[in-house]
Amino acid sequence: MRKFADYPVVINYNLHTQLRYQSAEVKLHEAGRYVEERQRSIQTNTTSDANIENNLWKQELDQYEETIYQCLRKIDGNPVGRMVLGLLNKQTTVWIIPKSDKDLKQCNCAQTGPLKYDIQKDGSYARGAGSGDTVIQFRPELGDDTLFHELVHAYRYSYNKFQPMKINVRTGRLSDLQSTEEFLAHQMENIYLSQGKRPLTMDY
Repeated sequence: MRKFADYPVVINYNLHTQLRYQSAEVKLHEAGRYVEERQRSIQTNTTSDANIENNLWKQELDQYEETIYQCLRKIDGNPVGRMVLGLLNKQTTVWIIPKSDKDLKQCNCAQTGPLKYDIQKDGSYARGAGSGDTVIQFRPELGDDTLFHELVHAYRYSYNKFQPMKINVRTGRLSDLQSTEEFLAHQMENIYLSQGKRPLTMDY
């Protein structure tokens, strides 16, 4: 577990802790014990693999945390990156964790959500709803611009401003085409890339 500079960002290699407790979370969910499931998720995401007996995965832990630290240094060296890092609510924490192979198969992307996600009135959960501390699932090969994109989401969550609406970005009419939060993060990502004179992405 490694804090990045003076920012409220913690790099936490917990891949094996995730795998260890995955089935427990599934069983709690299937039993309708949603509050306990969320508590187990919070504990998993804030526990380091360094706590596992004999520290079996020290080499991969050190490699992941050092790689992400250097990625964050690159973001901090960019004026727009430094601005977003500096705007993160210091009363919250951004946890950056590795994405498991199982999660990667579902989406070859990074994902950000609140650590203490909202539990819906019907008892189900919506891990994308909530505010405060956040968890970024991230693999280094996705690049610093993708991590910056996720930090924009984390900033929005940290001030309880994350309120996605579906909108047609060409006409401005509400539709099921694009999320306004994704559109914002993508535009910020392009501004970030432009500061380094790098090619822009064209997703939106």
